[in-house]
Amino acid sequence: MANPVFPSLTDAEALALSDTVNAATGIRHVQSGLTKPSLYTRLKEVEAYLFDLMGRLGGACIRVGGLNVGVFALNYQIGATEKVFAGIASQALSPSVTSYLYLDNDETLKISTTAWPGTGHFKIAKVTTNGTDVTAILDARLENFQIDIVNAWWSVLAGGDVDINKYAIKCIGEVWYSTSTELTLASDTITPTRVMHSVDTQADAAADDLVTITADAAKINRLLILRCENAARVVTIKSTGNIKLKHGNLVLDDVEKFVLAMQITTTTWIAEPMNFASFGPLLEDLNCAGKALKEVGGAGSKIPATATQIVSNAITYDGMSMLIASESGGADQLDTINGGFEGAWLVLQGTGGPIGDAQTVRHAVGNIQLSGADFILGYVAPVIVFQKAGSNWYERFRAPIALRDLVGTGQVIPYAVGPCHYPGTLTINQETWDYLAPFPFKLKRARGRVRTAPTGGSCVIDVLKNGASIFAAPANAINIPDGQLEDNSDTIDVDVAAGDRISVKVLTVNGAVSATVSFDAWTQASTAA
Repeated sequence: MANPVFPSLTDAEALALSDTVNAATGIRHVQSGLTKPSLYTRLKEVEAYLFDLMGRLGGACIRVGGLNVGVFALNYQIGATEKVFAGIASQALSPSVTSYLYLDNDETLKISTTAWPGTGHFKIAKVTTNGTDVTAILDARLENFQIDIVNAWWSVLAGGDVDINKYAIKCIGEVWYSTSTELTLASDTITPTRVMHSVDTQADAAADDLVTITADAAKINRLLILRCENAARVVTIKSTGNIKLKHGNLVLDDVEKFVLAMQITTTTWIAEPMNFASFGPLLEDLNCAGKALKEVGGAGSKIPATATQIVSNAITYDGMSMLIASESGGADQLDTINGGFEGAWLVLQGTGGPIGDAQTVRHAVGNIQLSGADFILGYVAPVIVFQKAGSNWYERFRAPIALRDLVGTGQVIPYAVGPCHYPGTLTINQETWDYLAPFPFKLKRARGRVRTAPTGGSCVIDVLKNGASIFAAPANAINIPDGQLEDNSDTIDVDVAAGDRISVKVLTVNGAVSATVSFDAWTQASTAA
């Protein structure tokens, strides 16, 4: 390797430069054929310009004779602090060595005969000598410049903290760290020296605990990645020292497991697992905001033992499964479900009981959105399932499905009551066949048939509700004519309430034998299950 050599100019090229200005330096070339002022005067002017330019090259190192060099004055910077070097006219160097000339914080020239220092410095030159003279000067000032870091032209050690004008590094295509080194536990403590480390037990024990990570008060928010050094030597990270853990102890028992830690204060670290398969088995009941999660085999929620009472047509979300009860007993309405979180599920169940104690979940009155008609809780223990989205609770499904859910509230549905069988010889005025109504309905008509037709007169069969005839007169009841086998009663509209008793009674026989009575009845979707 050798320095380049400037090419020679031809006579014509040299003459062409007469009285022109050099673009790089701004110095005018001497005009040829000068008499006034003299050529000597013009050359002195050029010298003055050149010397002025050389004086601006602060920190330049030159030979001054024998083993001595001189260094020009320089303004420089270490970290964020500006420094001033006054220059040195002559500095003696050791013979037959390579000397490293640099400046540091005390603004005086320093010399090392081994290497550049390990602390902050500004490089000047690397100078080689023989026994009597300086043989080479390698200018090192450009090594202080950091590429692509605007407004920060000062030296930063590779081993120190890099300060990039206190601005964040963004849009990084790749980030990688130095090769990890092993840290061996000593009294349950490690002292990190870089971003990535493997951790091993003290004296290669089968198991050990990591309790303390040495903190550096000047390096808050630094990161540390820890992994297992040897799966046969298990390291358990605990929170009994200066390490804070959110999910219990972290066990490094696999070389592919690692933990990310951050120093959050001058003394404290936090740590989280990054590629653990799980946090391990839960040995105790998990407490979730006051609700215990016990013996979980799948996603679910225990039905509470006590019901939540409706207050002013509203309840407050209190877990995935809820029982609700009316505010003051009897029937009630539910329009609003308060609380809960986005995406929360709610299985809502009534407390059972007769229809008169039911709770009606109403559509679009408050923040409840149903798939169809209002839904009644409180009998046969039906449930309805909601999910919260925004401020509303939306029905996802309901069970069991009642007839009113299929046809709509208020629709008329045929309902079968009976039949009543009256075997053998009919007995006049004997009341038989009690039927207890399970829910409200209307009796529309009664139908009667006998196995042997009456002779000499009609067979009359009455229908009673709670022991009283539902017909205005016997003529409106079932009247099977002489010689006939069946008859329909007049059409009627008799309201039957839940729990009413329906029975039949034979008023006249005339030889008829074995009667069967059936009924036409109707119910409404608002009451039928």
